[in-house]
Amino acid sequence: MPTADTAATALVPLSWTPNQQAARARIATAAATVVARAGIAGCTVRAVADEAAMTKSTVHYYLRDANELVDLAVLGFLDALADHAAGLIAAAAPDGHEALHALVRIFTAGEAPAIALTDPTLWSDFATHAWRRGALDELARCLDTFTSRFEQALTLAGVDNVEWRARSIHHYLLGTLNRKLVASVPTAEIAFAVSALAGITLDPQRC
Repeated sequence: MPTADTAATALVPLSWTPNQQAARARIATAAATVVARAGIAGCTVRAVADEAAMTKSTVHYYLRDANELVDLAVLGFLDALADHAAGLIAAAAPDGHEALHALVRIFTAGEAPAIALTDPTLWSDFATHAWRRGALDELARCLDTFTSRFEQALTLAGVDNVEWRARSIHHYLLGTLNRKLVASVPTAEIAFAVSALAGITLDPQRC
């Protein structure tokens, strides 16, 4: 399940008691679970309150508005996914090739994290939601949180230009998620494309 991370503690007043901070973190955890299951459209105050076993009024108390709820939900989910990816990298280290295979499997449904992504449009939906209201910091976090995990895997693999390779791979895989909405994408094709971007050869059977 997702854990309280940066998204959970962001904008928490310093005057809040430990119990209040814990309640905020509980809401963030519930919101991440809801958004992974039902997407942004399904991440309502009612759904989060039910997931957290709280009243709607309690959830409202700890949030400024509906936009903050979405931020907590999506960024909390991505923090949880990034934590899962960090565990995969640690388990594979120092084998950077295996670490990269493990990360790709998250996007090909070959690797099931504790909190699974069931809405492949989550990144693009949040990008639109954040951009339209000028939430550029939140948008950058959405795009960069998981990219850093690809940087870790590529560093272990010893390739050059790690930063732009990692960003290119992440963006390609996000595009693949959108493509899968209308047609299947062979794993061999994904392995070929990621290999070209990474500068190392991936085995389609391990993706």
